[in-house]
Amino acid sequence: MRSLEFNDELNLVVMDEVLAKDIRTRMFDVDIAKSRRIESAEPSLCAMIDRLLSPWI
Repeated sequence: MRSLEFNDELNLVVMDEVLAKDIRTRMFDVDIAKSRRIESAEPSLCAMIDRLLSPWI
């Protein structure tokens, strides 16, 4: 829930196979092509503080 609240995400269920393939091709595959793999990540001090304080902000 926190991710949806702060990251402008959208969950979508598509029942039409043609539309689902079109969405995947035009959106998801383009994003994947622009992305880079992160094998591991250590949170920064600011990220840790943000996570601790976020319930009260």
